[in-house]
Amino acid sequence: MDTAITDPSSLPGSDTAKTAFWQQHVDAWRASKLTQRGYATEHGLGVARFVYWKNKLYPNPRDKKKQFVAVRVATSQQQIRLTHPDGFVVECTTGTDVTWLRALMGLNNAS
Repeated sequence: MDTAITDPSSLPGSDTAKTAFWQQHVDAWRASKLTQRGYATEHGLGVARFVYWKNKLYPNPRDKKKQFVAVRVATSQQQIRLTHPDGFVVECTTGTDVTWLRALMGLNNAS
């Protein structure tokens, strides 16, 4: 790790400088065999702040907001059941007002 890096609180207000500071630390941690807590402690960094920046610079793709996808269902007299991977279920009967359903799901602007 470059010893020329200063404490982040002493960096100028530039977001670029702060991002570069944390990028160097996160990259060094990834190359090390230390835990996040161990690395942060060893380098005098706040653990919560280190984790925040690690997540900001390298977001977990599994944490992305899940979205519904458009599907077309052939005319049916049965109920339609949508099960989300997070566990919630939406059941509709044939003829459900699609505008209402979009509003319920927060998809008012969807095409």
